Amino acid sequence: GQGRQAATTYLVTIPPNARVLDFVLSPDAAHIAWHLRFNKPHAIPGLTELFPTDEIWISKLNGTDMRQLAYQAAYFDNIANGIRVLDWKDDGNVSFVVNAVLYTYPVR
Repeated sequence: GQGRQAATTYLVTIPPNARVLDFVLSPDAAHIAWHLRFNKPHAIPGLTELFPTDEIWISKLNGTDMRQLAYQAAYFDNIANGIRVLDWKDDGNVSFVVNAVLYTYPVR
């Protein structure tokens, strides 16, 4: 049809051992914010158990230049205590909620 562009498909490689929980397209459609979950060792010496770690990563639309923006490396009493409500703000910043607190990070 008139004024429509053909769809483009990208195969995006996420970091090893990550699970994609959510992703959100930026307002200008140039970037993606990714909510990834890893199982990592806790920061306390001597603990060998792996704990869920929620991380926010940013990439270009095609998946290149993927980099970590923020993380919550913590033991969750309840898996629902991780990062929630991932979103892009109109000013290009990324926001999310952790334990009922809103965080906003600039994307550079």
